[in-house]
Amino acid sequence: WTSMPATVHQLSFAGGTLLINIIICIIIMQMRKEYAAKMKGRPEQGLLLSSFISLLMHLANDILLTLISITRIGTLSYFIALTIAIATTLPFWTMMTFAHSMR
Repeated sequence: WTSMPATVHQLSFAGGTLLINIIICIIIMQMRKEYAAKMKGRPEQGLLLSSFISLLMHLANDILLTLISITRIGTLSYFIALTIAIATTLPFWTMMTFAHSMR
């Protein structure tokens, strides 16, 4: 359990990022209503989706690390690379999907 502080640190940052992004999305939605801006897409939805899925990927990563340390099944470690890859490339693909002005 020597990696427990790192796990708590990682999950706290992922949760904090999700909370900050929720606040940002609320502010953007209020500004959108206030100025009645007509945009094709809604990039704030992508921001929330990206944050939520990233938090889930970090949680899945920590669950896999715990399962590996308890059960000693080495094949589960292959899925850790998948969760890390999804968590790191997700912001780019979310931006490409939801931010129409960026494309």
